[in-house]
Amino acid sequence: YHEILFMIDTCQANTMYGQIYSPNILATGSSELGENSYSHHMDSDIGVAVIDRYTYYNLEFLEKIDMQSKSTLQDLFNSYDPMLIHSTPGVRSDLFRRPLDKVLVTDFFGSVQNVELTGQKYNLSNSDTIPSSTFNETRIGENGENKKPTSRNFHLVNVNSRSTTSPLPQFLIVSTLFGLLIRWQNLMVNLTTPAAYAL
Repeated sequence: YHEILFMIDTCQANTMYGQIYSPNILATGSSELGENSYSHHMDSDIGVAVIDRYTYYNLEFLEKIDMQSKSTLQDLFNSYDPMLIHSTPGVRSDLFRRPLDKVLVTDFFGSVQNVELTGQKYNLSNSDTIPSSTFNETRIGENGENKKPTSRNFHLVNVNSRSTTSPLPQFLIVSTLFGLLIRWQNLMVNLTTPAAYAL
């Protein structure tokens, strides 16, 4: 990696980035030790929270900028209002080399992915693919006429393949290990609190 912006939205989120020691990582979290991270609003039809407050206000900031924006990460972090978020967001920048007021938000949130569907098969390896499944997709336009399909051939990958030709991506390994580290840390915190002794 070159640089990583690590954003954490969970209860006591800021405690998680204290475990990071690698260079060029900028971390921000939604809440301090002992604080909860709260939901913004619910969908009453299905009875669950739609989005958390910290994520909501990050998204609100990002929706106001475009690819040519000169807004910096410092501007984003300055927009955090503990009264609106209902917790105390934090930022860890000591591992990050560039000054935050010089780092554009679009350096991390400015990616545009171009996707092109093709009708040709791409073999990952001989054992990873199964016969292609072909179907015709028909879309109905606003005035009722059929529209041309965007793609006709979709080739499926056998996810149950036991082939070892393609290793698990490193980011999955790192995220799994980090998740285990955080679970261990939370277990240690819970075991050392007075409430744990009362059980």
